[in-house]
Amino acid sequence: MAIYTGALSSGVGCGIIVAGLITINLDWRYIYWVAVALIGACRVLIIFAFPETEFSRAANLAEADAALSPKVLGEKPLKEGQDPVSAHSELAPPQATTHGNKTPPKRLIYWQTMRIFTGVHTHETFFKLLIRPIVLLTLTPGIRNGGVRQPEMRLPAMIPCLVTAPLALVLYGVGIGQRLHWMAPTLGLAFLNFAIVQGTNVTLVYSIDAYRLVAGEITVTQHAFKAAFGFLLSFYTNPWITQSGYEVAFGTMASISGGVILCWILIYIFGSRIRRVTWGWGFIKRLAHRHEDRVVGE
Repeated sequence: MAIYTGALSSGVGCGIIVAGLITINLDWRYIYWVAVALIGACRVLIIFAFPETEFSRAANLAEADAALSPKVLGEKPLKEGQDPVSAHSELAPPQATTHGNKTPPKRLIYWQTMRIFTGVHTHETFFKLLIRPIVLLTLTPGIRNGGVRQPEMRLPAMIPCLVTAPLALVLYGVGIGQRLHWMAPTLGLAFLNFAIVQGTNVTLVYSIDAYRLVAGEITVTQHAFKAAFGFLLSFYTNPWITQSGYEVAFGTMASISGGVILCWILIYIFGSRIRRVTWGWGFIKRLAHRHEDRVVGE
């Protein structure tokens, strides 16, 4: 997760700099052609370097148990002073040992990991798997409490964003609008990138912590919502600036961002109760809860 969020955040910060360098000598449309090339290269890497890790864990565990059975291992006299447990571990093949409650990984050759379809590994319907990230949008994200840790305890880390996000937008808007020293909008971009990285990481780990059983789907939901919101905001930014000016437009954005970030206080206080209620809604149970055959190691 740290590598994922780090790469995502680096793309946001470095992308602005690279885009500016491109537009010095080329038309602004080249920014998107460069993006198309990079996305295409990443797509090829995902197809040929990202293995399929889904397989029947129950069947694999049965294979491991069979490999450890006396019939397979055979009988071997104990050495002098040797206990039965160590003798058993010597006979067991390394790939068949288990670690805690984890099932040993299934070993496949490269081309087997590249298969598009490896079978059906759950009783959940395709429709439910498809609709779950959308259904999770209806859930409102869920304090120190008798020593019991709650996901809401992560939310005070949003405090730096409450300062840097509005400050960043004001610095950038006023700096460009009033033609201040170039350091003013530059610092605005720096603070803005910090706020995006900080806010994204805190809210993402909070969402995963609050809804661990659907961690994959909740991650898709959050990033899809963030991308859609960011697209709409950037799509209307230029007309907004043309009509109202940099100072008014970015000043309003600063107020909106501050108000949205302040919502963490309400979630910090009421989030746990909200999570318990919304997770029990009827349509959430039917469309968002995972089937028991997908609940592994929770």
